[in-house]
Amino acid sequence: MKCSKCGAEVSDANAFCPQCGQPLSANAPAGQTAPQQPQGGYPQQGAPEYAQQQPVYVQQPVYVQPQPVYAQPQPVYAQPRPVMASPAEKAALFSTAGGIWMLVAAIVFTINLITSLVNGVLTLNISAIVGVVLLILMDIGFWLTFVSGRKKQLGTKGISLIKVPYIIQFVFLVLSFASDLLVWFFTLNVISLVVGILTFVFQCICFASVKKTLDMAGAINANHSVAGRKAGVFAAVVMIISASLTLASDIISYFMTELILEALKATPVAFLAKLLGSGNVMTLVAAVVAFLASIAVAVVLLQFAKRIKKANG
Repeated sequence: MKCSKCGAEVSDANAFCPQCGQPLSANAPAGQTAPQQPQGGYPQQGAPEYAQQQPVYVQQPVYVQPQPVYAQPQPVYAQPRPVMASPAEKAALFSTAGGIWMLVAAIVFTINLITSLVNGVLTLNISAIVGVVLLILMDIGFWLTFVSGRKKQLGTKGISLIKVPYIIQFVFLVLSFASDLLVWFFTLNVISLVVGILTFVFQCICFASVKKTLDMAGAINANHSVAGRKAGVFAAVVMIISASLTLASDIISYFMTELILEALKATPVAFLAKLLGSGNVMTLVAAVVAFLASIAVAVVLLQFAKRIKKANG
């Protein structure tokens, strides 16, 4: 027989259609419903079995939003620009460098060089000969400064040739003072000890002030103003005091030799002949000329101070 619903061929013995579950009126018992069909329309019996498939998850790409990186701003410090040297300061430097007192200082310094050289050769003093080499460099610096100052084109070589040997000379001065201090201490020479210490102190102050003045001259030459800074007055005054004490120390050292003790017993002519033959007179002459050279340089510093003060009002 055929199902009245789906038209499938059904056996006469079936009460329900195996395809759609339609009850067959001739064979279905009263009150009986068709068996529940599985989802998909297939009967429970004889239904095809499918292998259970595992779900496949596709990994989705994860996009990370890039965070903006902000550069830490570095603090910018304004570099203070040096004040330019005024024309009056330039004129003060050039007029001082090429003036008459600078010429006098160069000439006296050359004489000091000659006397120091002769004294070093006569006494065979190695430290004096080394000092002569430094004096040669400083003397060249004085002449270069004078010549360039006359041309209103001051170069850096002249100032450097004065300053660098001056610093080296100060180092030798410290070493010499240390050795003399030991001699004065062990010989109990009180006068030489006191004068030597005072001389060294003023020489240290003189070195610092002169170097500062040379730095000021170099600053003006580099077109930098030195307004508001002390000029060379203090350096000049201290240099005069230091030179005076140095001369006094040299005279004391000179007159405390055994020649003076022998002079008390000898005639003046014999004493003078002995002095000239010993070479000690040249030591005293060199000390006097060195004193005059320091005075000439001090006058140059005073002239520089006066002109700079006038330029800065």
